[in-house]
Amino acid sequence: MKNLSYLIYVLLISFNLSAQTEKGNWFFGGDTSLSFVSSNIQPERDGDNLEKTTISNITFKPSANYFLQDNLAVGLGLLFQSRTNKEGSDKGTEVTTALLPSVTYFFSSGSKLVPYVGAGVGLMSLKSKDSDANLKYSGLAFTSSGGFAYFLSDSVSLNLGFSYLSSNLKDKKQSKNKIKTNAFGVTLGFGVFL
Repeated sequence: MKNLSYLIYVLLISFNLSAQTEKGNWFFGGDTSLSFVSSNIQPERDGDNLEKTTISNITFKPSANYFLQDNLAVGLGLLFQSRTNKEGSDKGTEVTTALLPSVTYFFSSGSKLVPYVGAGVGLMSLKSKDSDANLKYSGLAFTSSGGFAYFLSDSVSLNLGFSYLSSNLKDKKQSKNKIKTNAFGVTLGFGVFL
C-alpha cells in the first residue's frame, strides 16, 4: 500500500511540475515574507553614553494570485508593517497597511528556473503615534517586482528578485502634510502553486 501511495504522489508531482503556471491555477506568495528586526543603538560622545535607541520592525506581505491564462496571474497582496522607535523615555510607533491588486507574468523557460515580472497599484495607510501627536496618512501606492522563481518541488518555489514601492500619502486632517516614499529592495520568499 505504501508503494502505491508513493507512486501516486510521484505522478501528481510530475503532473503539477508541468502545470504550475497554467490557466485556472492559483499561487500564493511570490513576494510573501515575514520578517522581524530589532536593533539596539548605544551612541557615545567623548566617552559618555548617550540615550540608547531601540528600533523594532515587523513586516508581513502575503499575496494570493489566480492565473487568468497561461503564465499571467492577477492577484491581491497585503502589506502590514509595524515599526517602534524608543529613545530613552520617548516612544513612537508607525503602522503601515496596504491593499495592492497586482498582475504577474511568468516567462516560459522550460526549466526549474522561471523569470517573472509584476506590477500593482492600490491603497496604503500609515498611522504614526508618539508623545507629541497622532497622525494618519493615506493615499495611493505603486509596486513593481521581478526576478526568478526556482521550483524546489512540484508546487513550491524559492523566489529571488527585486521590489520597488512608491507611495504618495496625505494627512487626513491637513492635506498639505504629505509623505512620499520610494523604496527599492532585494526580496527572498516562497511561492506555493496549486
